[in-house]
Amino acid sequence: AGNTASADRTVIVGDEDTVADADEGSNEGSDPDPEPEDTTPPTITLIGEAQVTITEGETYVDLGATATDPVTTDGSEEPTSNGAGDTDGDLTASIITNSTVDTTTPGTYQVTYNVSDAAGNEATEVTRVVVVADADEGSIEAAPVTDPEEPPAEEDDDEESEPDSEPDPDPDPEPEV
Repeated sequence: AGNTASADRTVIVGDEDTVADADEGSNEGSDPDPEPEDTTPPTITLIGEAQVTITEGETYVDLGATATDPVTTDGSEEPTSNGAGDTDGDLTASIITNSTVDTTTPGTYQVTYNVSDAAGNEATEVTRVVVVADADEGSIEAAPVTDPEEPPAEEDDDEESEPDSEPDPDPDPEPEV
C-alpha cells in the first residue's frame, strides 16, 4: 500500500540535574497550582503564670499550655481561603510536657513544653518555673547573721544623745556645801 511513517526520539544521557533541566520546558505531569511549603513553626502559649510558687508538700497541678499552627499561606495571621500551607491548626493535644517538679523537696524546678507540626517545624520551647518553698521557712523569723567573734552591739537608750564637747576634768566632783 505504500504507506510509511517515521518518528524522531531524543535520548538525553547525563545525571539527574541534566535530565531535570531538559524537562523544565515541559508541563507534562506538573501541578499548575502547587501548595506552598509549610515553613511556619507552631506557637506555644502558657496557661497561667510563667513562674509559680508553692509550699513544700502541697500538690502541684500544672495548668498546661496551648499550641497553634496558623492556617496561612501568605505569612499573614488570617487563614487563607484555600487552607493550603500551614494547616495543622490546634496542636494542643500534641504538646510534649516534661516536668522535674518534686513537691517534697524545696527548690526551683522547670516544666517544659514542646510541639512540632506535620511538616516537622518545631515550636520554640516554652518553660514554666516552679519554686517549691521550704515549709518551715515561712513560720520561723530569720535572725540576722552575726559574727561570733564580734561582741554584740550595745543599744543606746537615749533617742538622740549628743557627744560631749569636752571631757569632764573631775569625774567625781565633791558636793558643794
